[in-house]
Amino acid sequence: MNKTAIGIRPAQNDDLPALTELAIRSFRMTYEAHNDPEVFNEYLSSTLTLENLGKELVDTNNVFLIAHDRSSGSILGYAKLRQSIPGPGVEDRNAIEIERIYADPVRIGQGIGAALMHACLDASLQLGHDTIWLGVWKPNERAIGFYEKWGFKIVGEYFFRMGTEKQQDFVMSRAVRP
Repeated sequence: MNKTAIGIRPAQNDDLPALTELAIRSFRMTYEAHNDPEVFNEYLSSTLTLENLGKELVDTNNVFLIAHDRSSGSILGYAKLRQSIPGPGVEDRNAIEIERIYADPVRIGQGIGAALMHACLDASLQLGHDTIWLGVWKPNERAIGFYEKWGFKIVGEYFFRMGTEKQQDFVMSRAVRP
């Protein structure tokens, strides 16, 4: 698949089953091997559910973007932007968070992440934000490298709670406009 075959659109309620399946599969591929199986599965079953994603989708503080194959319509990835209090080290109060950005694990390297990042920056600009930030798990070197290529810099740290476990994340940010 080439990059021109990737479309971006807002998520709809009809997308929830496929979105939930992709969210679970992506999260598993990224984090499952590095976590206690019991804690991991408990977190997953209480967080990335059809019901929870449905609530997040209708929350006006969130923007869900779907990357899809223009010819088949299949979902290739998604991003969730969240308007909230900026993370530690993000000094600009007019910031928006990329809370999630995932490509289908079997399609990583096909331009899906880049298409989603472009869409996140465009949406952030349209919403009037000056800064965009995200949290990334410290051991996830591949993701950190991807964000650095997009101009994100490490500005802080915080703990992400996966059930009873605390995990250290970097906070990375950049200006919405380069």
